[in-house]
Amino acid sequence: MKEKAKKYIALTIIIVLASFIIYALLPFINGFAFSIVFFFLLSPIHKKLIKKFKINKRFGAFIIIFLSIIVLLLPILYFGNVVVHQSIGLLENNQGILQNIKRIDGYLENIKLTKFVQDQITSLGSVSQKFISNTFQVITNLIINVTIMYFLLYYLFAYEEKISKVLYSALPFSRTNKKIIKEEFKRITYSTIIGTGMIAIIQGTIVGIGFGLFGIKNAIFWGFMCIVLSSMPVIGAPLVWIPGSILQFINGNINASIGIFIFGFFSSIIDNILRPVIQKKIGNIHPLISLLGIVIGVPYFGFVGIIIGPLLLSYLLLGIKMVNEEYI
Repeated sequence: MKEKAKKYIALTIIIVLASFIIYALLPFINGFAFSIVFFFLLSPIHKKLIKKFKINKRFGAFIIIFLSIIVLLLPILYFGNVVVHQSIGLLENNQGILQNIKRIDGYLENIKLTKFVQDQITSLGSVSQKFISNTFQVITNLIINVTIMYFLLYYLFAYEEKISKVLYSALPFSRTNKKIIKEEFKRITYSTIIGTGMIAIIQGTIVGIGFGLFGIKNAIFWGFMCIVLSSMPVIGAPLVWIPGSILQFINGNINASIGIFIFGFFSSIIDNILRPVIQKKIGNIHPLISLLGIVIGVPYFGFVGIIIGPLLLSYLLLGIKMVNEEYI
């Protein structure tokens, strides 16, 4: 057999095996993705910890992971537990939700709002139902992915230099472009997590507090839904608080309607104030990339797709840019 044929056979075997492994790991891709995301976010803290206390990287990795579990993971799990219980309550009261949505839709027809606005508001019902039905599957996947994430995160911190050398050697670009890719990778990650994620959390918290203060049941769940939808620029958060305000108005709760509207409007103002400041400091992800990334990410990755989707799309565009500069 000729050497060229052997080379193609070996390459084919490698591609087939690699494709199978990637396909088998797809259900756990969130764990892989978030290990990289958290590595970039926590890496400055890890380096300062090592420098200040003169400890080795492996021990520093254990400390960072322990602190992240206490500060990040446990509050998220507690919050998630509350959301799950409230979503179960909504599921048991599913007919009441549908009736309220129909009442809102009928009211909108009477005041002759555009069909687009009606479609956006009434779509909240289907989004809520889809989230509730997927809740238990999400919990199982979350446990597995968190385990994978921390396992990989330890090795990324402990063996950062070795892993960086391997990845650098694998990238088919010049040394200059490799450095650019590293910096752009950091910028995109920070911009997506902080610029999109933190603003969404702030908006959802404000709306959730407003719902709770004015007696809306399952306020934490609706605050969570606002966090999810706030990742979509401009139209996200209003998909929660506008229907809530309208429904209270229809039911005759004028004070609650006005109060929810004020809290919701304030959350939108916060978005307009914070986003330009964050974009100026750490970079900007175009709203279209965020929206397309969410559309791509959510069907494949679930809730975390609101972060992973825009990240992957941004990384793809960065790769295309590098290929264009290097080879075209």
